[in-house]
Amino acid sequence: MTNLAGTLLPLAFLAPGLLAQVLPQDRPVVDAARANPRGVPAVLPGAAVLAAPTEVVFDRQADGTLWALGATWKAAFDGAACSYVPFFGSKAPRNFPLDLAIRAATVGGAPVELAVGEATADGKTVRVARGGLTETYDLAMDRVEQSFVFHALPNRGAVEVEIAVASELRPAPIDGGLRFANEHGHVDYTKAVAVDAAGRRLPLAITLRGDAIAMTIPADFVATAQLPLVLDPVITTSPFLAVNAAAQTNPDVATLQAPDRILATWQRTWSATDEDCFAAVYDTSWTLLAGPTAIDYTSENWLKPRAASNAAARNFLVVAQVNFGAAYWVAGRTVTEGAVAAPTIDIERAGVVGNPGNTLTPDVGGDPYPIAPAYYCVVFTKEVTATDTDVCCKLVRPDGTLVNPTPTRLSTSSGTLGVREFDPAISGTNAGGDWMVTWSYLWQSSPFDTDVRAATVVWNGTVSTPDFIVAGSLQFESRPTVSSPAAVGAGALRYLVAWDTFSTVGSQADIVCRTVTGTGAVDAEFNLSANSAGGAFQSREQVQARAESDGARFLVAYDELDPVMFDYYSFVDTIAAPSPNGVLGTLRIEEARTPTNNYGARPAAFRGADYVANSRYALIGHTQFGVKSVFGQIYGGYTPGTTFSVFPSQCGTLPISYSGNPTVGNSVTISVPNTGVSGTVFGFPGYFPLAGLLANCNCILGVQNGILSSNPLTFAIPNNAAFVGTTLSVQGYSAGGTSCLSILDLSDTVDFTIR
Repeated sequence: MTNLAGTLLPLAFLAPGLLAQVLPQDRPVVDAARANPRGVPAVLPGAAVLAAPTEVVFDRQADGTLWALGATWKAAFDGAACSYVPFFGSKAPRNFPLDLAIRAATVGGAPVELAVGEATADGKTVRVARGGLTETYDLAMDRVEQSFVFHALPNRGAVEVEIAVASELRPAPIDGGLRFANEHGHVDYTKAVAVDAAGRRLPLAITLRGDAIAMTIPADFVATAQLPLVLDPVITTSPFLAVNAAAQTNPDVATLQAPDRILATWQRTWSATDEDCFAAVYDTSWTLLAGPTAIDYTSENWLKPRAASNAAARNFLVVAQVNFGAAYWVAGRTVTEGAVAAPTIDIERAGVVGNPGNTLTPDVGGDPYPIAPAYYCVVFTKEVTATDTDVCCKLVRPDGTLVNPTPTRLSTSSGTLGVREFDPAISGTNAGGDWMVTWSYLWQSSPFDTDVRAATVVWNGTVSTPDFIVAGSLQFESRPTVSSPAAVGAGALRYLVAWDTFSTVGSQADIVCRTVTGTGAVDAEFNLSANSAGGAFQSREQVQARAESDGARFLVAYDELDPVMFDYYSFVDTIAAPSPNGVLGTLRIEEARTPTNNYGARPAAFRGADYVANSRYALIGHTQFGVKSVFGQIYGGYTPGTTFSVFPSQCGTLPISYSGNPTVGNSVTISVPNTGVSGTVFGFPGYFPLAGLLANCNCILGVQNGILSSNPLTFAIPNNAAFVGTTLSVQGYSAGGTSCLSILDLSDTVDFTIR
């Protein structure tokens, strides 16, 4: 320390990167009296993700059908009919559509030509040219105003319109029209009125004639009407009981970098058999930038949407398990960072693309490489027979086209008696390596348990490491998840695979994990439940792990059963794989049980094209009670607590400032005003009064074992979890002062602990 103090004059400085070579094994003890913590919260306040658009939206399907969505209804227009689907609440057992198709129109008994037209949207109005009339729908969030517009008449007799109606809802006359109802709610078809171009209006009766709605404009009104003449009823929805907004559940999240963007996707329950899907784009403060946009709100059932990103195209892909009736398939849509959704694509669907059989439980991995070609990898379960299911994958281009229509089978037990493979999960990105895919392997014969298996897939779809065992004990090991790759240990990148484990069906589950290389080499198992908080909560059930990596460490989100409230809550743990001397050590929990305000929290790291750490995650989950809502958070990879602290060692008037994120793989910047001859001393916390060494100097050096460095000092923290917990110190100096040797001023000392 003496030789350093003696050199506090014009100053050659050393590269801060050299510090990584001199970090001691034993960290100096910091005097508690020096602490002045500035807590930086790891989890920012949650922001509710919007449940659905707040204005009427439209979506054209591949078959030409135009769909529209309001708050209390959605409707399909195919040019021949309108299918009006009321919202009776998320707990309604199924949809109860009201199908309306104009059957006949006459003027003075003469038939009006009716043709099938094309439904077009103009603002909030849908028009269908039907030949002798135009069918029009003016749409509002709480109603649909149906109109029949006659621009010309063959004569001036009475105008009569008959609309065929098909529905499970029971019709009955009410004041002003008809009501179609059941025990869950009703749809009112009322307020019919005739309007001519001069603004004359005449209320009309609405009657039921067999299976058709009938309305008539009397001849005396028609005789003097100025054209066009409009017949105009209104359709509205009322649930039987007051219902909340539709439940939002099963969210997922993906990220893009430079600039940072977050895509949130989630399902919205229209009824028990109809889940819709939405997406929206946010910044890192969860401020809405674009959307929400509809991924699907047809009568198809879109379940458990999953999302990933593609840096080269700067877009996202949302995939889901879809069914309509007994057939199940995997579909998806690409979404721009402006939340514009491309047309729906069938990724694997019997009779359309791919192999026969139902397709279930998809997941998707993205590619952060910024130069094309770069693809999405979609994994899914394929039902070969009732007792044989396989895990397969397909590549999807960022434009939504398939690289190959035939799926690649990743599991190797196809046709093996008594084996089923299912529930695949893929790493969120292939940053710096390959995608890893994990899945459950069920023995339907002895030993009657489930194992965890995996394979790796190169960016171009080639299987680099075929089917291998990750966990194969006699425990039930199921629902695996896998992180993006991280630079831990020597040589190959590693992935963290985590899964539920329990001894017998119905017994309490724990979360177990292990690191795995892309070539299939596995490290020792690590029981997260036993190690988190010293096992204090291992007596509680922990399930549904979701793994991710920031490039240097791993994160596992999981749900835990509260035995008092009998309810599940989500927590996240940060896990390190220290590699002293380049040899992978055992896993360790560094930040345990950080709570989220969600259930089923899913993470996505902010990762670039390589495996350089970023130490930030987007977390998304949903609430369980009341109106189920989706929430987003940002997690910094560490729990709230001391990051920077300031030791009062200022001598003179020299201030010091600091910024950055003192976590592995990130950087901090510390500076003092530049007086021409200024710099920093960089080392470890110390306390060295200079009065005993230098005459006329009452300053304190707050750094020991230090080196002279630049001003400002920017220190890139090594991408190595072995440095976590190390406290470093920086003090600034200026040769323009008067406090020490009549020429120097010193600043306070800034300490920061690597997280």
